[in-house]
Amino acid sequence: MPSLSTMMSVQTEVVMMDELLERVASGRLRVPVFNRPFVWRPEQMLELFDSIERGYPVGSLLVWQTEDTVASLEQIGDIAIPDPEPGTSVSYILDGHQRVSTLFGCLFRASEEVLGSDAKEWRWRIYRDLRGGDTHAVYRHQTRAGETPAYLLPLHSVRKTLDFLAFSRAVMEREDSATAEALVEQAELVAQRIKSYKIALSHLVGGNLSQAVEVFSRINQSGQKITSDQMVSALTFRDHGQVTLAERIDHIVSQIGDMGFGEPRRETIFRAVLAIAGEQDVMAPDWNAVVRRVDGKVATAAEETVVAMAAATGFLQREIKVPLFKFLPYAHQLMLLTVFFHHRKSPSSAQLATLRRWFWNTSWTEAFASANSTAVRRALDEMIAFANGHGKLEPRSTVVEPLPEKFNLNSARTRAYLIWELAVFPDRLDPAGDPIRTDQLLATSDSTLFRHVVDRDYRPANRVILPTRNGTSVRSALINLAPEHRSRVLESHGIPVAAWQSLVDGDSNGFVAQRTEFLAKCLGPFLAELGLTPSAELVGSSEPDTE
Repeated sequence: MPSLSTMMSVQTEVVMMDELLERVASGRLRVPVFNRPFVWRPEQMLELFDSIERGYPVGSLLVWQTEDTVASLEQIGDIAIPDPEPGTSVSYILDGHQRVSTLFGCLFRASEEVLGSDAKEWRWRIYRDLRGGDTHAVYRHQTRAGETPAYLLPLHSVRKTLDFLAFSRAVMEREDSATAEALVEQAELVAQRIKSYKIALSHLVGGNLSQAVEVFSRINQSGQKITSDQMVSALTFRDHGQVTLAERIDHIVSQIGDMGFGEPRRETIFRAVLAIAGEQDVMAPDWNAVVRRVDGKVATAAEETVVAMAAATGFLQREIKVPLFKFLPYAHQLMLLTVFFHHRKSPSSAQLATLRRWFWNTSWTEAFASANSTAVRRALDEMIAFANGHGKLEPRSTVVEPLPEKFNLNSARTRAYLIWELAVFPDRLDPAGDPIRTDQLLATSDSTLFRHVVDRDYRPANRVILPTRNGTSVRSALINLAPEHRSRVLESHGIPVAAWQSLVDGDSNGFVAQRTEFLAKCLGPFLAELGLTPSAELVGSSEPDTE
């Protein structure tokens, strides 16, 4: 418990919009650097102004008032904030950064700055459509610079009288008198509602930096949630100029993305950092407790995670043939492999073979479906022991079900099946017999890339990657393949001639059944090499189970 001398007291006040903005502009109301960056989506910004005009509550701001100098952001709403005058009382926003940035960035920005040609400024160009009257507020972004319709009131013209008069004159010059009068009257109502809006502030007075950061860490209200790494960045914040954990994770995301693997989830990287820092419970929801255990180790662990995750990614690309992170059956697999390569920089060929078997076994046995803290901790212990030569990483069962009953990309089994199929049939041809750039399609497309051949059959054998001309179905393209390259095209997609003939004969079920049988036969030698045994049915659940 903090001593009485460091206890915080709470004071409340209500301020007008202009007063709030003036405090920000003068540097008296600031955003501490341990706060998260501006992350609001454009629609959230529009909703804020809509709520204000309607008089709806937008929530109070929580600020910390202190005599201490706290490192803070140099910009709010992409507008430079000056240092406060010496001797001035300063407050730091703990909850409300997104709202204040939206208000300040849109209402306080200079007219010429907003109307410039810088494309980065578009999110601060919010306008009120005056045609809807006062019963239907419509706010919108203007993404292009240049002259806007007279019925759009720029919010940067609301605060200052001269700016509003300039807007009114422009409307009078561009519209007939009756229309202009109606638009200006509506604009006056909107401006008055925004300027007269009152915002509540809750001041935490006194206390120290650690207490302020702890208060911030406990705030997780509706809207864009704070990520775990941003939370720990706040909790481990000590001094301005240090590289935060969130920034280190940004670097890891970029580095892995540069390897052509796509961008891993931040949560996965964060858990890997915790594991390498020695934390056993990487699924723990109590980040305050986690920080007490790993504080001081995070920076080194993050640096080591970069190297280890790059090695894990290389393993997945070379040994497993995973094309992109988004096809990884379980994100936990990347985290655990990262931990392995941290403890074992140069694995033996036998260890690599065991890891291959482990990957496919965990993918096809739902090993991490809805995995809880206990299961992940056990898997982490086993992986570390294996890396250090103290364990064998034995699967709990060698019987697997490699074929999903339905094609569902939210299913680990489906993703594993796709990795295998893409590796077995890497060089696919289009209906004209030309190579398909599968890698490019996988990187830029969504689930619609995997197209149905026949209708109302959800088995994976009914899906192929086959671009066709506009208006041409996959079924039609396959049936009408030119004889001179028909066999090559079919073979490149793993479609046996007998299945194709069934398609030509109108036997849709026969096509899917025969291709399924063919794929099952292809799986046999692959499973045998791994020391895995297919179940009698080969088919397993395809329910969503990716963590």
